[in-house]
Amino acid sequence: MKKIISVLILSAFCLYAFCACAETKEYVVFCGEHGITEKQYDYWVAYYKTKFLNTFLQSGTVTEADYTEDFWDTEISNESLYALTKDQAESYISDIVACLALYDEYKLGEIEGAEEQIKLSVDSFIDDDIKAAGSRSKLNSHLAQYNLNINQLRDIYEIEIKKTMVDEYLYGEGGVDKVTSEEREEYYTANYVRVKHVLVNIKDKYVLDEDGQRIMDPSTGYYKTEKLTSEEIAAKTTLAADILKKAQNGDDFEKLIEEYGEDEGMTYYTDGYFLTKSSPYEENFLKASLEMEDGEIRSVSSSYGIHIMKKYPLEKDGYKKEINENFFSELDKDIISQKKEKKYGEKEITVTALCTVDNFKAYPLMDNSLL
Repeated sequence: MKKIISVLILSAFCLYAFCACAETKEYVVFCGEHGITEKQYDYWVAYYKTKFLNTFLQSGTVTEADYTEDFWDTEISNESLYALTKDQAESYISDIVACLALYDEYKLGEIEGAEEQIKLSVDSFIDDDIKAAGSRSKLNSHLAQYNLNINQLRDIYEIEIKKTMVDEYLYGEGGVDKVTSEEREEYYTANYVRVKHVLVNIKDKYVLDEDGQRIMDPSTGYYKTEKLTSEEIAAKTTLAADILKKAQNGDDFEKLIEEYGEDEGMTYYTDGYFLTKSSPYEENFLKASLEMEDGEIRSVSSSYGIHIMKKYPLEKDGYKKEINENFFSELDKDIISQKKEKKYGEKEITVTALCTVDNFKAYPLMDNSLL
């Protein structure tokens, strides 16, 4: 946990109510002599608001036509989208401030060519933004919505580059605290589970030709399906109950998968599925996977059908096997996230900015060219 001291101030910032006063270097989030200004804070909260909204737009959770600021009152797991987004933004902002302090602590600016490389990178980012906007004046006009100009955007990019340099110095290829084999094995053992299952699909079936072969739909690139009849659903529900009994009575689970399973993933992933609490699987399936004891057999339902599941012990070095690599593509990233939380959390961060739901809703969305 980061050591964050929140100070409520009467003049809590509000991005939509810009003032015409001169810019100051007074920090609203800081660690000792290092910090970020109110405008920079506003920029990153607006950035995260736009990024989160884009995710929901892409998933179809909300459409541009239906979107209103009340969307941020929507709750997921008893927490509003406003609160989730704000927490993500403020966590990132706190990391930035911690990294500004570490940048000086590790004397990264003293590395030969470092400052010149920062300048070149910032120049490149600004050039890209100007091209995307159409001209320098148009970019400045857009930035004015956030009470920023190009020079102030340069400062923001410089801060982000310094954070990246600290990240790379610590955790990059050849970093002083890069992920070790021991850390991978420890994280794997502590966070992953392994399950196999027999899927009985009670939703639909493939459309077959006269030779019993699946028919491809050329417009979608998928095999054609049709819904099961009520009689077929009843029969397959009974079949699932029979398979569960067989498994509980000690029948070879591998043979049950081979004979009855309708999840083709089980054919490819012969070691089973390796899951963590953040794996993108349906809630019932994932919850059971995490709850079950090794050797336990359980039946759960999902939108795919009925799953007769069995929990398997983790294999030593299972994350190293090529056949399992898709389950561990984020392994190092997750370990680094833990290491960052611990390292950056050692810095005492003071926050004097207060983001309420009302002024969060009033943040103008950023142009996607700036994301």
